[in-house]
Amino acid sequence: MQAIRISAVAAHLFDVLSRAGPHNDRPGLFERARELVRWQLRVIRRRRRIAATRAALEALDDRTLKDIGLHRSELRAVAAGTYGGIRAQRTESSGLRRAA
Repeated sequence: MQAIRISAVAAHLFDVLSRAGPHNDRPGLFERARELVRWQLRVIRRRRRIAATRAALEALDDRTLKDIGLHRSELRAVAAGTYGGIRAQRTESSGLRRAA
């Protein structure tokens, strides 16, 4: 049986909620807990998206990468959206990625 892996954020969240007494602001605690969970889910989605992008780029041959102006050593930065030291941002109007 595999051990259940709990992230540091979830462990901290459990600790904070277990110590909450009647004098604590329970609605505020639960709202912060929801925000922590939402943040962690965003991180997980982003990491999965980066892994999928990187896998797709690594599947390309060197000639195709050269045609689009990339070298194999740049794939990690391109997948993470930090190519050239600038994080790519999504524009509200077009939904396309551009350098910030």
